[in-house]
Amino acid sequence: MRPIEALHAVGRRFPEMWRRYDYLLSERGRSLPDWPQWCHCPMAAAYSVVSDCSDRRLSSEEAGSISVVAALAAWRPTQGIYRFAPEVLEELWRTDLSGEIPAEHLTRLPEWCVYIETPGRTWLDRTLHGYWAHLEWDAGDEHVELRLLLDLDSGLAGIPIHLGPGRDLSRGLQDTVAEAAVNAQRQWQTVSQLSREEMAAAAESLAPLVSVLLYLCADDAEMRPTRGRGHVTPVMRRGREGSLYMPAAKAPEVWETAYTLGARLREAASAEGTGGGSVRGHIRRAHWHTYRIGEGRKATRLRWLHPIAVNLETPDRPTVRNVETK
Repeated sequence: MRPIEALHAVGRRFPEMWRRYDYLLSERGRSLPDWPQWCHCPMAAAYSVVSDCSDRRLSSEEAGSISVVAALAAWRPTQGIYRFAPEVLEELWRTDLSGEIPAEHLTRLPEWCVYIETPGRTWLDRTLHGYWAHLEWDAGDEHVELRLLLDLDSGLAGIPIHLGPGRDLSRGLQDTVAEAAVNAQRQWQTVSQLSREEMAAAAESLAPLVSVLLYLCADDAEMRPTRGRGHVTPVMRRGREGSLYMPAAKAPEVWETAYTLGARLREAASAEGTGGGSVRGHIRRAHWHTYRIGEGRKATRLRWLHPIAVNLETPDRPTVRNVETK
């Protein structure tokens, strides 16, 4: 399984990383600033792992490893793999993403970091097996980023997308490219293993990945574990020597996602169209919608509407999730 292979590979490359993360997590709110519950650990931790807690200058390859370390460290405690019904994955993949991406919506991811399978998909003409997604919170200025780690045939590539007021997906990625150019000159860092030209061309191609990810944050998202364990909130434990540590999941958990909706779409596709002007079962694509509210309906509020089933039966049972708030 590719995600587990990547997890083992990064552990072999940085054998002290789990001990380093355990220490940093145990110092949260003590010698270190506190951070939001939806963030596993700020990426400064990944930098300290790659640099071996030194101020030495990193090579381009080492700088590119920061994204890998951060994503896999956040994924290790739960190891959730999300396997979408193919019909729903296709609908989400074709969703048009425009307008502001609300950071508060993405904080509802079911785990610190998720891995989404993308069978048969490509990204910039490269085979895309799947991708990890997690949120970064910078302790310096408290800005939020959506971090994607793409599982490509050519290797792992990290993509940061800046989230904030007035920034849509394309603008956020353009800002990332601009900042990467500055950093490359001033701080010798690279954003990922992709060239600047590829990063600039990637804005539109990232929209499907974000659309699929947003489904996991919807109120009526369908997901069921194949091992029956369900979503859990990882907590630090105390080892024999008295030190705190964050345990890894015993095994990956594959989540069947959008399974009922996928079955309804298959039924609709196999059924013949009906007459009399009735509408065949389908999904109305996800989209951003502006609501007018307040006196005179002059104020506006932007919301994301997840895919809506039209002339398809809705799931019999709602998905119940335990969400820890802070």
